[in-house]
Amino acid sequence: MVTSPIHTSFCILLSFLFSSIFEGFGLITLESWYHKKPVVAFDVPALKEAISTGKDGLLVTPFDTEELADNIIRLFKDPGATSGMGKAGFDKLITQFSLERMTNQMLTIYKAL
Repeated sequence: MVTSPIHTSFCILLSFLFSSIFEGFGLITLESWYHKKPVVAFDVPALKEAISTGKDGLLVTPFDTEELADNIIRLFKDPGATSGMGKAGFDKLITQFSLERMTNQMLTIYKAL
C-alpha cells in the first residue's frame, strides 16, 4: 500500500468529493477507488465515463448544490452502501484500469493504424 501523506489522508475519508466541472480524465477518481472510497462528482463527460452512479460513486448535476449535499448526506446515513460503492470502485480499478489492460488497449489501437 502507498504511504505518502495524500494517500494516508484517504484512509480517514468516508468518500471523496470531486467538484470539478472540466476534467480530462480524473485520475483522482482512481486514487479514491484504490482506497475503496466512492466518489461524489459532477456529472461531466470524463467522469461520467468512469463512474457508474449508485455502483461505485454518485454523479450530481453540475452546480446543483442541493443535490450534492443530499448525496453526501446519503453516504453518511448508509455506511454499508458507501462501503459497497468503495469496494465496487476498487474492483473496477483493478479490472478496467489496470496497467496491463490499458497498455493492451493502446497497443490494439496502434496496431490498427
